[in-house]
Amino acid sequence: MYSKEIIERIKSSVNIVDVISDYQTLQRRGKHWLGICPFHQDSTPSLTVNPVMQIYKCFACGAAGDVISYVEHAEGCTFSEALLIVAKRGKMEHLLELEDESEEARHRRLLREKKLSQSNARLIATCANLFVTMAKVVQNLDKTKKIMI
Repeated sequence: MYSKEIIERIKSSVNIVDVISDYQTLQRRGKHWLGICPFHQDSTPSLTVNPVMQIYKCFACGAAGDVISYVEHAEGCTFSEALLIVAKRGKMEHLLELEDESEEARHRRLLREKKLSQSNARLIATCANLFVTMAKVVQNLDKTKKIMI
């Protein structure tokens, strides 16, 4: 439904550590962040978050993924709903609105853009013709001045 490019842009607009920290407490351990895994009964931190690779992995239950899959599991929602949550967090929801546009709406928008482009081209051509006409008038004035002198 959504292009890979849009999904990647949305994922890169947020930091996975910040998003997961909204759901649970994480503690920094070297390059990684550790926390209690919310996807199974966990008493010791087994969830590792890698901020460089923007992924998480639980070494007890095997849950793993990116920021969107974490939100999907944590919220109990669909991929599209999780994508929207992450997009809003990264202030990128406008990308989803463009992708969600129906074929009919997209066709109407493209027609409007084409008409606008054609109108702009006509305006530019009219301005160019006006410029040429003005240049000719100025040339004629110069010739007239020379005759009068």
